[in-house]
Amino acid sequence: TEVEDRLDGHLRWSADLFDPPTTHRMIGHLQNLLAAAAADPGLPISRLPLLTPAERHQAVVEWNDQQVVGAAADGAAGETLAGAAADVMELFAAQAVRDPAAVALTCGGESLSFADLDRRVDRLARRLHAAGVGAGVTVGLYLERSADLVVGLLAIWKAGGAYLPLDPALPRPRLTFLLEDSAAPLVLTSEGLAATLPPCSARVVRLDAPPEAGEDGEIAEAGERALPPGGGALPGDLAYRIYTSGTTGQPKAVEVERGSLAAVLAATRRLFRFAPGDRMPCVAPFSFDIFLFELLSPLLAGGTSVLSPRGPTLDVEWLAAELGEATRLHAVPALMRQVVDAVRRAPGSAAGQRLRTILVGGDTVPAELLADLRETFPQARIWVLYGPTEATILCTAHPVPPAGMGAALPLLGRPLPGAVVHVCDAAGQPVPIGVPGEIWIGGPGVSRGYWRREALNAEKFVDRGGSRCFRSGDLARRRPDGALEFLGRIDQQVKVRGFRIELGEIESVLARHPAVDEAVVIARAEPAAAPGAGAATADKRLVAYVVPGSGPAL
Repeated sequence: TEVEDRLDGHLRWSADLFDPPTTHRMIGHLQNLLAAAAADPGLPISRLPLLTPAERHQAVVEWNDQQVVGAAADGAAGETLAGAAADVMELFAAQAVRDPAAVALTCGGESLSFADLDRRVDRLARRLHAAGVGAGVTVGLYLERSADLVVGLLAIWKAGGAYLPLDPALPRPRLTFLLEDSAAPLVLTSEGLAATLPPCSARVVRLDAPPEAGEDGEIAEAGERALPPGGGALPGDLAYRIYTSGTTGQPKAVEVERGSLAAVLAATRRLFRFAPGDRMPCVAPFSFDIFLFELLSPLLAGGTSVLSPRGPTLDVEWLAAELGEATRLHAVPALMRQVVDAVRRAPGSAAGQRLRTILVGGDTVPAELLADLRETFPQARIWVLYGPTEATILCTAHPVPPAGMGAALPLLGRPLPGAVVHVCDAAGQPVPIGVPGEIWIGGPGVSRGYWRREALNAEKFVDRGGSRCFRSGDLARRRPDGALEFLGRIDQQVKVRGFRIELGEIESVLARHPAVDEAVVIARAEPAAAPGAGAATADKRLVAYVVPGSGPAL
């Protein structure tokens, strides 16, 4: 209302929709905006500040405390993070010296102590080093799920190189593309799989070939001198290159450095208190970065990693049986639902009774699944995890309280120690509490970027206040306590059973068919057919709609 030489106003709100603190914040933001506009009338609207200095400090600094680990799963006091995290291979070597007889890895009927695993890794690393593997050299890892897979991965790192996962279950055209696009000079495989490898220019090293015989015999004894745990690689050297779905119809490779991997694993070990005696199934496909979290979290703390012998389709009954001894479990929501149902079908069993920590992420986590996990495993602490590959596995975690989530929207929680998470508007400015914005991720976990995708790197990896951030494309908003609520995507990317999929990639492939003029792909939730699943559980699947053209029939 215009009153003499001023404007007066009042705000009315529905008490059913807005609480007083929210409306008071809105009034304050309007005052900030008007004051800034009056002070500098030429300032673009997009640059007018909403937050007060105190709110901005809270959003940018207080909710991104990089020094203190918050309350851990066991309620222990926080601890200070100081300096760069130790390299993965340095930590593994220390465990092999500290407790060489402890069981480090089991897979199928095979068990390896830390000493056994260290010896096999060291021998293969010397072969790889003699073959030219060192810092910055990418090695394709083309192996089935077995102890050899873990030996090969760790040996590549010990030689100083980076690994490229080449899952034998992938279609042959996809493997051919990965080999050509990555330009990996060497592929590590086995005698049995070598014949199935697509033709490529890379040199092939057979892990199980006798060192003194065959085409790789000349590299056998040339590397007998001892190697340092990381092969002389530095934190800024490449650790792995993992391909994710791309909008152009071709996958894109994310490059993650050793220092980023070490920092994230150090944060999760401290937050979740991994320790000697822990036993954790490793069930994720090894072409996913979460595989490294499942494999290395117990291993680097002196515990045991139990590698599932099957993939990509997991034997849920095998996993349920493994829960008799497991102390930690991580899985995507779809698999966790199957685990709950399998345990419930066997009342009175000891499955899951030793679980201290349950970690679920990789997709939106339904509230009913969390409630069922709480009922089925009442002694376990449950955490919801979030993080894109470009930010190195994980960047936030949310502990589920005993009473449940208490929110209508999925909660992503607060940043991991060392991670920096902002909720920003299109201009990269922090948005107020309760206002939707894009998740921007900073800190040591931010990856090097995409391999040979400079234009995309410039779009997705940006400078914010002197620090490098990844624009995730995920929408979220802050709650008054600082926790993030997930709201969806700003693009066509979806998650289906933990797989990150760009719908545009599938549409692009379909549109190449001569009988298709146009194609649209969606992710549609349908009632699950699995027996014992909760009534509200839905199975998400991809559905394509096509407009037929005048070419050959589909």
